Amino acid sequence: MQLPADIPSYLRMHAAELGQRILESYPPLQGADDALSPLVSRMLRRPYPAQALAIMGISKRWQIARNANVIAECGAGKTLIALGSMLVHSAGRPICGLVMAPPHLVEKWARETFLTLPQMRVFLIDDMRNGGNPREPHGINEVRLRHGAIVREGLRTTLSELRTLGRSGWKQLCPQSSVWCVGREKAKLSYFWEHCYLKSRSGRYRGALINADTGCPIETDGVRLTPEDFDKKRLHEVVEDPKGGRTKYSALWQADRTKIVRMAPIEYIGRFMQEWWDYAVADELHQLANLTAQGNALGVLARAGKRFLGLTGTLLSGYADDLFNTLFRTNAKGMLADGYEWGPSGRERFTRDFGVIETIERISAEDNACSKESEEDGHGQTQAWRFAVALRQVPDGPLRLCWSGRHFSKSSELSGRSCTRSHGRGNQDRVRADGGRDYCLPERASRQPQCRQHDAEYAARLAGPPVWVRHALRV
Repeated sequence: MQLPADIPSYLRMHAAELGQRILESYPPLQGADDALSPLVSRMLRRPYPAQALAIMGISKRWQIARNANVIAECGAGKTLIALGSMLVHSAGRPICGLVMAPPHLVEKWARETFLTLPQMRVFLIDDMRNGGNPREPHGINEVRLRHGAIVREGLRTTLSELRTLGRSGWKQLCPQSSVWCVGREKAKLSYFWEHCYLKSRSGRYRGALINADTGCPIETDGVRLTPEDFDKKRLHEVVEDPKGGRTKYSALWQADRTKIVRMAPIEYIGRFMQEWWDYAVADELHQLANLTAQGNALGVLARAGKRFLGLTGTLLSGYADDLFNTLFRTNAKGMLADGYEWGPSGRERFTRDFGVIETIERISAEDNACSKESEEDGHGQTQAWRFAVALRQVPDGPLRLCWSGRHFSKSSELSGRSCTRSHGRGNQDRVRADGGRDYCLPERASRQPQCRQHDAEYAARLAGPPVWVRHALRV
């Protein structure tokens, strides 16, 4: 027998054996021949076979874990899968879900909810503020579908009223199932702020800027600060309590009462309404990986619901630090169990363990004969580095967190087949959903194909480390 020249040749030669072993080692949560829940038939839009498999896989994942994610291409039906998963997992009980989506998809979520699930009420969270333009919507507004368009009519309320009612009071007011949608821009839109400090007019600190909490001058390394040092930065001090000897955070800024009086809805939810909703859904999850207000909103959203679902077409941006942020915000308990902590030290350790250094060289104009010389450019060259993700080096740990509870879908390979592969022990790995535009696919995709051999061949393609990771991240 001729020896294989490279890894792809080896995989093709032993495709059947490798594929069968992988499928035996990682049995699916929901197989292609397993029965579907009767609740799937209650959906107004009948899901395609691969979409139904994803719905069942997520609902079973939620029975053993709190988090799940769907990684699928555009047009695979992620919205339908998310709504169907909530319906099936609720076992027929009224559902209450919170969805945070990009601004241009908020009304789309409302429309798809009406067209997918029966007897639903949909609410849009517009803002949380006092006053405002009376011609614009404020607070929480119920919407309805009229001639294909979303119009605001029906119940109007606020987050503070919902907090007062509680879930029991809300169930009496609205016994039907409901979905709440908020744009990620409005979710993090908070108040304006201003610097907060006092100027001593007498005593030994006369003329100095003092902290209102301590009455002592504001200093940095023994040097007293002046108004020019504050600039446009939010400063704070960590002061020691004179009574208990404990340290506390003392902010040197406060809300500006002369401007718009409002609070970020997601901040209010995080403080006073944790697990108020049954389900929390983050659409376009990959856009919430940075260290921004929107990224922090993802962590709050994950705590707002009893179950969490992330939807994205690209889980990774290519860098390990972005993956660290997403995993920690959606599954902090698992990251802490693996020995990682939130902050620069934990992020650096994660990127050094599971990333490779990417070096970028910037050559100055003097060293480049083809570029225009500039007096502002320095001499020589500078180097910048960032850790690119290299998950093929990870045998376990965060790879398990990245892999468990994820549904991977690729629409281009589903027009002729509908297969599912899942990790055992409750970790759904890969589900293929039919493509095209949302829920409108070629008729040949609705047939249940024979995909046993394809399963084995496909699983064998995933066996080699470089091929396995590269394909898994793109599917």
